[in-house]
Amino acid sequence: MIGNISKNYTPEEIKEYLSVLQHESTLAFIPALIYLSLLIVVGSIGNCFVLGVYWTKMPRTPLRLYIIVMAIYDLPTNLLVIPGDIYDTFYVWDFDMPVVCKLRRYFNAVCVMSSIFVLVAIATTRQVTITQAKVSSIVMLVVGLVLSIPYSVIHGSQTILTPVPGIYGHFCQVDDFYVTTKWPLLNSAFFILIFITCCSSMIVFYICIGYKTWKHRQIRKELKIVGKTSRFEESDSVLDSSSAIGSTDGQIQSTNLGSLQYRQQMASKRLRKKGVYNIELYYCNNRKEVKDFGIEKKNSLFKKPTKKVSLVEETNLNRTTKRRSIFGRTSWMMITVSLVFIIALIPFLGLNFYKTAAPESYASLKGISLALYQLFSRSYLLNSAVNPIVYSLLDRKFRKECFKLLTCYTK
Repeated sequence: MIGNISKNYTPEEIKEYLSVLQHESTLAFIPALIYLSLLIVVGSIGNCFVLGVYWTKMPRTPLRLYIIVMAIYDLPTNLLVIPGDIYDTFYVWDFDMPVVCKLRRYFNAVCVMSSIFVLVAIATTRQVTITQAKVSSIVMLVVGLVLSIPYSVIHGSQTILTPVPGIYGHFCQVDDFYVTTKWPLLNSAFFILIFITCCSSMIVFYICIGYKTWKHRQIRKELKIVGKTSRFEESDSVLDSSSAIGSTDGQIQSTNLGSLQYRQQMASKRLRKKGVYNIELYYCNNRKEVKDFGIEKKNSLFKKPTKKVSLVEETNLNRTTKRRSIFGRTSWMMITVSLVFIIALIPFLGLNFYKTAAPESYASLKGISLALYQLFSRSYLLNSAVNPIVYSLLDRKFRKECFKLLTCYTK
């Protein structure tokens, strides 16, 4: 390691000069400091609400359990990781505590790594139980703890050049021992590989969810057509029994009935292609209903138990549509959280790779370019504060419970 003691400068002169450089750097870091301060305030309050509402006010489901786990990672990020980054900005030139640097970088990497694993798990909540979600949360934490070790090992105290020859500063970055090796570049490439793998998995899972939802809604739509036809047939039979109907009205009614019967036949045909069979009309509470006795797959080697679905009255169909829209809002909520995380992580990964691949270019950053680097290199912290905002906008129950908590505290 290069020392600071020079024949031309005393330790007091070196310290004074580094403090001048630090003052100049702090001015360039003002945008990053404002950004980080906002994240602390918004994220700390928001994640406390997330833990308080989802943990105590709502029934436990796999999705809500994963949301709680995300908040458990985000809250320490707001209270420990971000304040540590703020501390770094005030000690850019005279930070010489390698052990503290390693511990902070390790904790930082664990939170980020575990969070992206949880986002992948959220995309699979339809296939897991609450017990499986608990086990997978522990497994993801352990994997994050293990995979973050290399990131901690290569970091420490890095010696940085100053404009004055013979005077050097120290900063929490890749340790001097690893600066000239291939390990920082391999570590950055490893993080990018994990990021691409997790993002690809999330995209595939959400595409499958979207396709299944679309297919199910098409089946519901066709069954709704069948239900409307059956109700029209009932009213038509009542009208036919009355002698007050004229020939013109009867002609129109017959034409409409024929059109609806044709639509019913076409709808039933399309449903059979989707695997829905045995549609039968029956009376219940003086109203005709349409019942699908089973959904079975063609060309299957083994017969599975049929799933019974009952689609009745338009009011029931509207309730079903309402339930589907609520499910859609939940899916969009988690897709939004995933997109925010991905978009926020891309600048960090790119700048981290740039720093390790071109250290000389990185060392020459000054002024606005340095300020922008410091701001966007911390973009990955954004989701720790934005997640509660997304929940409040797209989860009606969470929003109502938050209002209840606020009114309780204000009284």
